[in-house]
Amino acid sequence: MSRILSDAFFTTHRRALLLLALCLAPVFWYCAERALETNLNDPMEWLPSHFDETRRLMEFGALFGSDSFFVISWPGATLDDPRIPALAKELEQVRFDGKPLFGMLTSGGEIVDTLQQPPLELSREQAIERLEGILIGRETGVTGVIGTLQQFTPAAQHFGYDAVQQAIAQTPGLDPASVKLAGTAFDGVFIDLASQHGLYAIMITCYVISFVLLLVSFRNLSIAGAVMAVSILNQYMTMALVWLAGSHMDSILLVAPSLVYVLSISTGVHLVNYYRDALHHYPAAEAPTWAVRQGLTPCTVAAATTALGLISLTASYLAPIERFGVFASVGVLISTGLSLLFLPAFLAGIAPGKWCVADDETVSDAAAEKRLQQRLRKWNALAKGIALATPLVLLLLLAVGAAGLGGLYRLQASARIHDMFSPQAKVIQDYAWLEQAIGPLVPVEVVLQFPRQSAPPEELLRRLRLVRSAQAAVGSLEHVDATLSALNFSPDLPPEPTGRLSMRDLVRQRVLQKKLVASEVDFVDLRMLHAGDDWESWRISGRVSSGKTIDMKQVLRQVREAMQPVAADMAVAWPDAQVLYSGSMPILQRTQEQLLEDLMVSFMIAFVFIAIAIAVMLMVHAAPEFQAAPGLLSQLLIAVRCLFAALAAMIPNVLPFAVVFGAMGWLGVKIEIGTVMTATVAMGVAVDDTLHFVTWFRRSVLAGSSRLSAIAFGYRHCGAAMIQTSVICGVGLLGFTLSEFGPMQRFAWLMFSMLLTALLADLVVLPALLYSPLGRLFTPPGVPRRD
Repeated sequence: MSRILSDAFFTTHRRALLLLALCLAPVFWYCAERALETNLNDPMEWLPSHFDETRRLMEFGALFGSDSFFVISWPGATLDDPRIPALAKELEQVRFDGKPLFGMLTSGGEIVDTLQQPPLELSREQAIERLEGILIGRETGVTGVIGTLQQFTPAAQHFGYDAVQQAIAQTPGLDPASVKLAGTAFDGVFIDLASQHGLYAIMITCYVISFVLLLVSFRNLSIAGAVMAVSILNQYMTMALVWLAGSHMDSILLVAPSLVYVLSISTGVHLVNYYRDALHHYPAAEAPTWAVRQGLTPCTVAAATTALGLISLTASYLAPIERFGVFASVGVLISTGLSLLFLPAFLAGIAPGKWCVADDETVSDAAAEKRLQQRLRKWNALAKGIALATPLVLLLLLAVGAAGLGGLYRLQASARIHDMFSPQAKVIQDYAWLEQAIGPLVPVEVVLQFPRQSAPPEELLRRLRLVRSAQAAVGSLEHVDATLSALNFSPDLPPEPTGRLSMRDLVRQRVLQKKLVASEVDFVDLRMLHAGDDWESWRISGRVSSGKTIDMKQVLRQVREAMQPVAADMAVAWPDAQVLYSGSMPILQRTQEQLLEDLMVSFMIAFVFIAIAIAVMLMVHAAPEFQAAPGLLSQLLIAVRCLFAALAAMIPNVLPFAVVFGAMGWLGVKIEIGTVMTATVAMGVAVDDTLHFVTWFRRSVLAGSSRLSAIAFGYRHCGAAMIQTSVICGVGLLGFTLSEFGPMQRFAWLMFSMLLTALLADLVVLPALLYSPLGRLFTPPGVPRRD
């Protein structure tokens, strides 16, 4: 491209390029707005369908419907509160696509009334006791409306959430401000609302921060405005890609356009610095083209390496992370091309003015010369200081790296809904109130499956006794606070007989069997039993508090261990019988395990891809050496040297990951879906500065300089740009810390921490490596360390 462009290309075609940018802007804006309308999330669909946990949840849904439910309650919502049936009546009238949207709609009072009717005829106290901890608070007596959705699409969930809010507002005597709403049925809606809440205000904050930092860096309003304009255009282009590809936004993908925005600023800052340098050596009409020629290789290679880091995220099995990797990587590549095309056109129409201070040897202005010499002395002093401190820097590098690796082994992940919101968020407050007032809300499901067969009534009694044993086993576990099964809605079962039954006991058993047969229809209606053609499935639903920080893997292991005696008893009478485990908790546990796995796998893939890209770049730079090599073996040795040089160049880019995530491991800070991406993203961003510095270092070395002079040369030409880009990108993302959505907040904080750590690594560790014996890998043989 640099050879195709004429010297005055951007000056000559400036108006045409700016007109093209002006025409693209409304198109990108329209498509971006349509993309934002598609924002939807469903944590239960993050894992792919071939995972065992997902498959079992789908099988469970086919038997009993989704285990997702919602609870609506408020202070004073006791069994006799007339507002409860009034609200349920409002919800029963809701239709979606011509069908009732809500499936089971009930309340503690309704179930208590049912249990007092034949065939059970329980007393009110007995009925309440059976529902405590599930539908009625043990100590508070609070109940509410409990419901499920008939349709589980995101559109149905959003429609249902709005319908619930409308029904609450229309229920006489009910204050909407006091109503508490929670449950897995609407978790995706809660995430959608939180991730988009205040998004425009957050973006304006990011724009203001970035613009102020650009203005401080360049001291020129037009230059700062040009960089901002191109970066915002690239941001909307990335959102437009989502809609044009027929995909949809989600809470994680919402960060991708802003990431492309700050990366575009990074590219713009480097181009502006190349443009400023070009102004001192070429006519103003030719300076934009020469800036592109100078920055084309480092900018495109940096974009390629960043895209490779992002594309590694497609190795994730979690759908939001995979989508983020695809659209962010494509967005980075396209945005780099647009920046190289449009930003020089903007610059060509801006008078350089006094913001451009000449820095070559022909400067006549004494003040400019003085400022130039001051900057050069500072960079030269930094280069000499790093050279003297190289042993200490490398020793600290080893110590910090070892400590970071130790912390990485301690990393833990979390996929709880509570970790996606601030403690002050209404959804978290509602969860806490409902779990304290009524009972826990996270289900872990156990299903006993027996071969379907025509059996005498006593067979039903035997199976219910096994259900009783299973419910007791699950309910005895430490973190399971409540259980629900068909036994909560059936007559009391007598103990297993140990001898021959008396006539009186036989009569009682016959009566009980008739009641159980009569109750089977209720068991099915209450979704505690599914009677299929081949299998008869009995459901035992445990409840775990969403607010507790517990080891889900340990809970699931305890459930399986507790069920082993029950499974053994089942196998004695029915060899084909089996126990299945499903529910939200296995999905959450598998998601947590997948987060850690994806973090490491994507990081390693990104490391390999980026290292190869750097090696290829170094080989291109070493083309004269390849041509001068006497034979194939010599060429092979040069290639091997470039490969090892690429691995050495990766050290300052791996260091931020080891430092920040290692610190999280030592401090016990868990990763979640918003932070698992930052390792590869930050490495892809940080490598940009590494490439720019190594490029200038190589150019100086090939011109005959020593390694010390080449380091100073690299500082002089891209040191300021490295500081500017890292600060602008890192601080610019801090606007997302204003979001009430936890993953966005943590993504911003981690990116800020890692980018500043990467800047320190590129300014200190990378020059120390280049000055150390490892620096020989980056230079032709015979280049001295100092003049």
